[in-house]
Amino acid sequence: MGPLSRTRLTQWIVHHPWHTIVIWFLIFIAALPLTLNLSQQFKTDGLGVPGSPSQHVQNIVQHQFGTLANSTATVVFSSPGQVDQPQYHKAMARILASMHKVPGISRIPAMNQLITSPDGHVMYGTIFFKQTTSNSLAATKAVNPLRALLKKTPPGLSGGLTGLVPLERSFTAQVDKDLKEAEIWSFPLTLVALVWIFRSVIAPIGPLAIGFGGITVGLAWIDLIARVMAIAPEVEDAAAMIGLGVGIDYA
Repeated sequence: MGPLSRTRLTQWIVHHPWHTIVIWFLIFIAALPLTLNLSQQFKTDGLGVPGSPSQHVQNIVQHQFGTLANSTATVVFSSPGQVDQPQYHKAMARILASMHKVPGISRIPAMNQLITSPDGHVMYGTIFFKQTTSNSLAATKAVNPLRALLKKTPPGLSGGLTGLVPLERSFTAQVDKDLKEAEIWSFPLTLVALVWIFRSVIAPIGPLAIGFGGITVGLAWIDLIARVMAIAPEVEDAAAMIGLGVGIDYA
């Protein structure tokens, strides 16, 4: 856009303030669904460098071992008493069989593949997820259904899930939760600070609208970009903090 075009745009905005406000309000409304969907777009294993030695080794392992190179989780069954009991075996077999129906699962351990701890209180095995080279967070969507199945253990037996994929799921959920809490707390705190600075209740409305509106539109753009390139979950927090600070500062 040349200087003449920018001048005309500025003149139009000055002469049509309400049109400008309506246009930005519509953009804000259109951006909301994308902003709320952002946490589903993050990628982590796609952040590797194509052609790098580590990527080359990963390709070799994937080619030679197939599923064994996929993302994994560890399913754990434990009991205060001996876990190797018929009623517990029946419950564990039923849960493991149900896990096969969860989307995104490639391999579930059979009962005879579970490893028992030396004291006999714990049995565990490895779950393999389907290969997701461009979006490892896709595998984490299976974590909640798996955990729901593990809650169906009988009294005296407990089930749990651990490993990289469950931890990644918890991390992403925590990032999303922290961002929402930060937004909830930042609005009243920022409002109090601006009221004190401007000595007015009306004056802070502009900076707050620009700041939070800018964050919403910015996160929507990140959602669109994340559909075509790898973006880590930390980007959401960074964008929100920068957007709020810069938006209010310029306002």
